[in-house]
Amino acid sequence: MSKMKNAVVEKAKSEVKAVKNDAKTARETLNSVKTEATEKVDAAKSAAKNTVAKAEKAAKININKADAATLQKLSGIGEAKAKAIVEYRNKVGKIKNAAELSKISGIGDTTIEKISPYLTF
Repeated sequence: MSKMKNAVVEKAKSEVKAVKNDAKTARETLNSVKTEATEKVDAAKSAAKNTVAKAEKAAKININKADAATLQKLSGIGEAKAKAIVEYRNKVGKIKNAAELSKISGIGDTTIEKISPYLTF
């Protein structure tokens, strides 16, 4: 009976050791997952900050107040088109809407569609 008892005790000890190893592995995995999740959250926060910064830079431009340098920040508006907008504005007066930009030489429908979301009048 003593041999049987010793065998059971040894088996129990072995199983306890296996469970402890499994628990240790589980803790290590959990810590690894936590670290990875923290890194991903930090990366997402950083990306969000960058997006906010870009959005602030891409804030709407008042077409009637902006100088040529500011107008050049709009996609598709280079130096010549920016100068043409300022000249048109000085000659005709305030630009009332995006459609009116089509009256300016060199500014077509594609450019107007591209920049309209970023303009105020």
